Amino acid sequence: MSIRQWLLVLAICAQSVIGNAFALQADNPLLVLEGDGLKMVVTSSPDDENFIGEIHLSGKVFPFKASLKEENGQEKIVGTFTANGAAFGFSTHQPEGQAHTIFTTGTKTYKLMPVETAPPKPVTPEKPGVNNPLDGPMDGPKADNPLEGPKESNPLDGPAPVRPAPVNPEPMKPKEINPLENTEGKPAAVNAPVGGRDEEIRLQQVVFPDVSMGGLPAYTMSVPAGWKADGRIEWSIGDVSYPQKHINITATDQRRVQIPPQMKMGYLEVDPRWIAEQERLGMPRDPNPHKGEPPPQDFGLWLLAKLQQNNPDISNMHLISQQRDELMEKAMAQVNQAMGAPQNAQVQPLIITLGMVQDGVRVRQEHRVIYTVNEPSVTQTSRLTLWTVDIMTAVSGPDATFDRDKGLLYSIANSLRATPKWWTASQELLAQLAAGRAKANLDIIRQMGEQAKSRALSNEQMTSFRNNMSSGDRIQDKQLDRIQEVQPYGDVDGSTVKLSIHYKYTYGDGKGNYVQTNQKLERPGEYQELEAKN
Repeated sequence: MSIRQWLLVLAICAQSVIGNAFALQADNPLLVLEGDGLKMVVTSSPDDENFIGEIHLSGKVFPFKASLKEENGQEKIVGTFTANGAAFGFSTHQPEGQAHTIFTTGTKTYKLMPVETAPPKPVTPEKPGVNNPLDGPMDGPKADNPLEGPKESNPLDGPAPVRPAPVNPEPMKPKEINPLENTEGKPAAVNAPVGGRDEEIRLQQVVFPDVSMGGLPAYTMSVPAGWKADGRIEWSIGDVSYPQKHINITATDQRRVQIPPQMKMGYLEVDPRWIAEQERLGMPRDPNPHKGEPPPQDFGLWLLAKLQQNNPDISNMHLISQQRDELMEKAMAQVNQAMGAPQNAQVQPLIITLGMVQDGVRVRQEHRVIYTVNEPSVTQTSRLTLWTVDIMTAVSGPDATFDRDKGLLYSIANSLRATPKWWTASQELLAQLAAGRAKANLDIIRQMGEQAKSRALSNEQMTSFRNNMSSGDRIQDKQLDRIQEVQPYGDVDGSTVKLSIHYKYTYGDGKGNYVQTNQKLERPGEYQELEAKN
């Protein structure tokens, strides 16, 4: 079948099955061509000369757009695919009298054969008219074609620092690798980066302030160069005051790490006998005697409803799975037992996985949640139940690559670390509030932060801080690290950092900046190679 013939088949299928109001699902492609380790998947064709799809190679997915062209009397499919935010050209043609198709990008060619596919299933699009949403810019500085071979580049070159305040003033530029062309005949890395999209990832330290404490640096996190990092710590003011995290890390392709503030909820039930007694005495009737929101029986559906309510721009949000986080549950029980802490609440560590469509892209989102329902407080007339929701981490990314990206996303989340001065000041303030020596208000919190800025920590305070950080790291055991696809490394300054397991070499500079790569750095500069801990 010639290129013109199979394009005509695509157009007929698209018009007869989906008309003009439907799009095709990626898991029911119109056409698949495969060979030499590369797979070209056509997912939709608006007419007989244009089509959209994906290119698959070594576990990676590159979206493309293409159209039918005629050059020197020969029909070709000419298009662009997107990788690492840049667009690269390719073409295909079918030699006369042959069944195979030649796919060419840069200097590399692949011989592809058609693969039989199932009939397409129609599905209503979330945003009509949105074509390939992952296409990158065509303008700007020329990037290396990731479907071609590795290029030599200076590992110390870098873009502008990421927000809000990188510690390293000269961050380094990630090196782009072409996974489809290997002109030098070198074998692919054994430890291919299934946990990240690049052969090399560079993480830079950013600082999040405590805005209630006058901007005292509170937490640091290691974030990939070029990602947007927004975050702050803010204290709640009420019967119980405590610091709340508001952290949002985003890439340009729907990859995201979020650590939202804790939600405290309450539900007050009035005894029906008291309601009847009020009516008997002629007292005014409360049309809504029960106050607040009861703790949900199905937490996954409750979370889904809340997110749908708060994110109207996201469509087709649905619950994929809900399960108890048994490893976290075990780790928390061990900590409580070691501390002799009583268990007066129902505590459920959960993993909630959601699917959705955001800006035309199918996205998967994984929430690690601790859902706690406290023992009710009962009086003669009422019953009060307090419950909390701690979303420890929410990571998300394009569904097609989420399994590969998860290791990188969790390594970002796990890099969050309190600063010694802030941790010491916050513990002192919490102790004063608990003992009743101070009443929570913004002035008291701000004064504590200002004092901490100019105060040096004693050896005893530093030891207490390090011990606390070490105990927190021990909660996550090896099994949990494997599930999150991270592993601990000994940093230059003696601390421990958890980073993706999917790279051969890991480097750090002792300032919260890291490089993970599958090719050994020849000029590491101030970076030192880090050893993984058992």
